[in-house]
Amino acid sequence: MRDGHYRTGDVASIDDDGYFTYVGRADDVFKVSDYCISSFELESVRSNILR
Repeated sequence: MRDGHYRTGDVASIDDDGYFTYVGRADDVFKVSDYCISSFELESVRSNILR
């Protein structure tokens, strides 16, 4: 937590009306149950399942 905000790695923009729009990720790593998993690992598993 920094400046009262939890840093998730997600990137968003805010418009003039105060609405947030999800832009993407600041990095390619997700934390799941104390494990750091890259998006490349997720895509590899996903593509193997869909074969």
